[in-house]
Amino acid sequence: MTTSIAPPSSRNNAALGIIGGSFVGIMALTAPFVLMHVRSPLPYMATSRRKVEKALAFVASRRRLTRAAESRDARGLVPNHRPSGTNDDDDDGGGGGDLRGRYVDLGSGDGTSVLAAASLGWHATGLEMNPTLWLVSRMRRLCMFPPRSAERERSEFVLGDMFGGRSGGGGVGGVVTGALLRDADVVMVFGVAPLMPRIADLVMGSCRPGCLLMSYRFRVPLLPPSSSSSSAAAATDIGKGGVPSTASTAVVDAPGGGAMKDGGPIVDGSSSSSSSSGGCIDATLIYDEEEMRIYELKTRSRRVT
Repeated sequence: MTTSIAPPSSRNNAALGIIGGSFVGIMALTAPFVLMHVRSPLPYMATSRRKVEKALAFVASRRRLTRAAESRDARGLVPNHRPSGTNDDDDDGGGGGDLRGRYVDLGSGDGTSVLAAASLGWHATGLEMNPTLWLVSRMRRLCMFPPRSAERERSEFVLGDMFGGRSGGGGVGGVVTGALLRDADVVMVFGVAPLMPRIADLVMGSCRPGCLLMSYRFRVPLLPPSSSSSSAAAATDIGKGGVPSTASTAVVDAPGGGAMKDGGPIVDGSSSSSSSSGGCIDATLIYDEEEMRIYELKTRSRRVT
């Protein structure tokens, strides 16, 4: 019995083919990271899942307290009346209703933030312009099997530019950034300082009042109090751990990055240097811990031009 052995030239060709194919594949996966710097100064940096979950826990706690207060006020109008199926201690899925909502991550990267929000009960959507990162996030979502299949159902990823509105894939057809933001209850961004004014204009032009803007690492410029249409409104103080308190004293960012008591609404330290002609948001800073900040929008469109 004889066995045929491939000639050396055939083995060499196969090895070269494998090496060449691997090189082309690596170039195809890394090229978007290089090309992204031409289109946008946004680098890829992973967002801490723990910090996202902590911030969203604060949002849920704040909503729970607000709903409980509204429920008590409603019952106060009708003495001894308690709507059926309601309870001050209800959380998601209880008689108090769903305390979550729609979460949108502008520049979702590998999907960590979106999947974290989905795991906490949010209907989460990520918008990413890097095809490689979008593919990675899609694969992470598709690989969620029971008991995590609920996270897969509550999450989706869209390929597109937050400023250009181009979309595709992710099971969402014809979606633009504006449509995502109009329906959002919480918007997450991890931008860089030069882009924050553009992000501020995008959010102010699309999000509804009461929407929460989460920003990691970099501050979002705020309208100066004199230019804000709601500058005289009282702000809710945040106590230790980010839970709202009834104290009238608020926190104001000090120049050195610390905090000081001021007795007024919470004001981001960047607002003093922001231009009132644009690139700012009319909002109140309600959470500031571990480089994660949450702003509550006051008005939909800027009144100062």
